[in-house]
Amino acid sequence: MNLGAAINSNDAKEIESVAHKIKGASGQFNAHSMSEIAARMEEEAKAGKNKNQASEKFNALKNIFQEIKIALNKEIR
Repeated sequence: MNLGAAINSNDAKEIESVAHKIKGASGQFNAHSMSEIAARMEEEAKAGKNKNQASEKFNALKNIFQEIKIALNKEIR
């Protein structure tokens, strides 16, 4: 299951799992803001926080991901 589907189904365990993976992967690439948001999402899922908070963080992650893609594309060309 992907993060969006986990949020839509309010699956806290899956949100926690996917957020943990994103936290680790983004940390490997020094994408600190992405890693920090994913870490907060992971902790909030553990604590049973509501779906709206996860959705807000998911949107932030998508925005950061787009910024990273743009920056990488500029470097690759």
